[in-house]
Amino acid sequence: MLFRSITVQLALSRQIRPQNPCVSSPYSLYRQATRQSRYYATSQPPPLRTNAVKSKVKTPELSLKSPSPSSGAPNKFRRFEWEVSKHQGPVCLFRAPKQRSYIIGAYTTASFCYMYAGYNFYTSSIDPVLKIQWWQELLFGGICFVMAIMGTVFFRRGFGLISQINAVNLNGKTQLSIKVRRMLPFMKQRELTLAPSELSISQKVTVSETELTKAGWSESQQRFARQRALDNTPFLKMPVQKTSLAIFRAFSNARRLFTQEHFVYVNIKGQKSTLRLDALGSFSPEFHMLQKAVVEVV
Repeated sequence: MLFRSITVQLALSRQIRPQNPCVSSPYSLYRQATRQSRYYATSQPPPLRTNAVKSKVKTPELSLKSPSPSSGAPNKFRRFEWEVSKHQGPVCLFRAPKQRSYIIGAYTTASFCYMYAGYNFYTSSIDPVLKIQWWQELLFGGICFVMAIMGTVFFRRGFGLISQINAVNLNGKTQLSIKVRRMLPFMKQRELTLAPSELSISQKVTVSETELTKAGWSESQQRFARQRALDNTPFLKMPVQKTSLAIFRAFSNARRLFTQEHFVYVNIKGQKSTLRLDALGSFSPEFHMLQKAVVEVV
């Protein structure tokens, strides 16, 4: 009876095994696991899903764009504006020296050039005393034309000079006030109001190494104070010093008419004309802050 039950179980197991192929022995399961691991180790990774690709494409569009960095030009004037805001009233940044001899020399030289050109053109072309040849007449006419151009150049050097620069803080905004001499010396000066960012300087106003220290700076200020005191002193009190100073300024300004040394060109946004700043004048520490900011911005 026992033998018959064993044979029946063996027969049933042989019939059931092909119908259930998933049921296998431990050895076959081990071989199948090693084969699958070898396949995944050597084969390429499966392709990404379309949803993942779309999400990767859309991420840059959905991400917030970083704002473009703002221009750092206004930040350059923060230190200058802070120094100006400490003062209650306007701050004098620059004061020009006495330019009377320079202006008189410019107008005198221009007048001489115009008179020379007019007189020679009249005597050589319009009403000649002696009859001259045609090439001599052309030569004298060219000389008169050149002298007239030189007179115009010297005449223009007499105006456009900056006499004073002030800075004032109005309603939290710093503004510059520039006073410019007019063509005629006795006319009222022209005043321009602008923001510090609208100013441009051709070159830096150089300062010697001794004036960069506090002792050198105070010494230069004392020297300018003595010079201004001498300018304001009447001629009869110190005639020798006043005469010596006038002669020295006359010769130095006559040279500067031709060389244009110690002049810095200043341009203003929206203005076609170019102004000139005399570097021999007196400057305040705030002017050097403004100059540094203007040069960094340009």
